[in-house]
Amino acid sequence: MISAKDDPVFLDSLRDAGVRYCVSESNNLSVVSNDGIEHALNDRVFLTDSDTVLCKGCLEAIDAGLDDHDVVSAEIVFDSGHSMVSRWISNSRSYVNSKDLAFTPGLGMDRRISDRIGGFIFDPNVRFAVDANLDYRIRRSGIDVQFDSGARIIHSMETVRHDLMAARRIGKGVVAGAMDLHRMYPSIPENTIRRDLKAVHVGDYPEIIRRYGPGTMLYQIIWDMNFYIGRGFRWCGRDTTPWRSSVKSLGAGIPVSAALVLDVNPSFLPMVRRSTRCLPRIPRSISILRGS
Repeated sequence: MISAKDDPVFLDSLRDAGVRYCVSESNNLSVVSNDGIEHALNDRVFLTDSDTVLCKGCLEAIDAGLDDHDVVSAEIVFDSGHSMVSRWISNSRSYVNSKDLAFTPGLGMDRRISDRIGGFIFDPNVRFAVDANLDYRIRRSGIDVQFDSGARIIHSMETVRHDLMAARRIGKGVVAGAMDLHRMYPSIPENTIRRDLKAVHVGDYPEIIRRYGPGTMLYQIIWDMNFYIGRGFRWCGRDTTPWRSSVKSLGAGIPVSAALVLDVNPSFLPMVRRSTRCLPRIPRSISILRGS
């Protein structure tokens, strides 16, 4: 488990639960995730978020998929809540995840693929839309990705405010990611990369209407407007601090060859406690990385 918060009460709770953990001093999701991947006990890692719950059999399905594939993506089911707007948010998120992209949460991989995608898993210069950058490099390298509907996770309900703030951050991250990717692939115009990093485009609107109705399409338009507001900012969400390991403490070991890695808000502690009860059933060949 990895935490971006040096909260003594929270960390004591992890220690009491027997969870191996470390603290990252960075607030850059790419750096925090790379810290977790580096310190995981296994080459096979599974990345998820602190607001998700793994369904029964999810890890076993991911582990089995990694026998034949370097990357395996789980199916994400978004809690639609009880309001019309929350259903629109759930529908729009579900549409993105129906496009078979190697996005987090719910992504299992062999961390050794880093040698084939630029020497790193997450680009430390990119603070937001970090999985879009990773997905682009995975696809460019020709790495086979398995999308396994038998591996399922449940994502908690999103609020409008949180989702639209995320849209702006993703817009900033797309700009930063396109700049770095253009340096890796100079033959591809930066504008083309920037477009490819966005999952949903105007051409998708008719299909969104067909699947979910005009309400979801209207919400997607509002989300896209916030994305382009974020993308238009001069500040691109880049982190110029050199990437370095920032782990400063390790907790007690757990009795299986697996590490639960978590960038978590202490408000999710009840979920963490529920998750730790099933640790002995985690496949010994896989490590879990949870991030917020």
